[in-house]
Amino acid sequence: MQALFPQRSSSNIRYRLHRLKSQGFISSRLFPAHYDVPKLPLYFVGPKAAEALSLEPSDPAFIAHRKRAIYMRERAIPHFLLIQSVYAKILVETRHLDSCQLTSWIQPYDPLWNTFNDYGLAFRPDGYGEFRIQTLTMPFFLEIDRGDEHGAPLKSKFDRYNEYALSGNFQHHFGMPAFRLLFITTSRRRIHNLLRVTAPHTPYLFWFATFQDFLAKPLLDPYWSASGSDVFHSLATPL
Repeated sequence: MQALFPQRSSSNIRYRLHRLKSQGFISSRLFPAHYDVPKLPLYFVGPKAAEALSLEPSDPAFIAHRKRAIYMRERAIPHFLLIQSVYAKILVETRHLDSCQLTSWIQPYDPLWNTFNDYGLAFRPDGYGEFRIQTLTMPFFLEIDRGDEHGAPLKSKFDRYNEYALSGNFQHHFGMPAFRLLFITTSRRRIHNLLRVTAPHTPYLFWFATFQDFLAKPLLDPYWSASGSDVFHSLATPL
């Protein structure tokens, strides 16, 4: 929240959140709920948010969004928070970069993915976006990796992305000839292992960075390791 509104103090943000919650525009739940440790409040749209968004309270998408936030399993929350941290980082930095803009973003829970799956998309990413860098459009899928996926399931995930890249269906679905997969993970050691797994696949399809590098360094700095390359790359590197 502080990153999205850097000009406001923490106390001002807390006050505004309290007011919005008391008026029903936002709701919150505590995480983790079942352990005797400090709790983190997680905010989501409240019952009166439909009014502020010019929606009917019975709007199906609005109701589904609230239910997803209310009933999200605790074990899914850390992964969800990492996705939102990455999205916030991209959103904040592209707001202040003349050379790079985020022109498209599809959240992982968007119903549009069901349509894509019906038309042959064999995976469900943690997000899809498009950067506009200078005069080029750079489409990407996002995968958040907490280091708990190994062996055949992990190999199968990369295989599905590679098959999709080779099939030509990406251009049919998104109107562009090629994409890259941005895979953000836990450590350089993990990246070294992932580069070995993806070595047989399409060069420059898979791009790897650590959470530490991605969240701490400028968005367009060269800290990405790409399959088929032994040097670090910037997201501004053309496809």
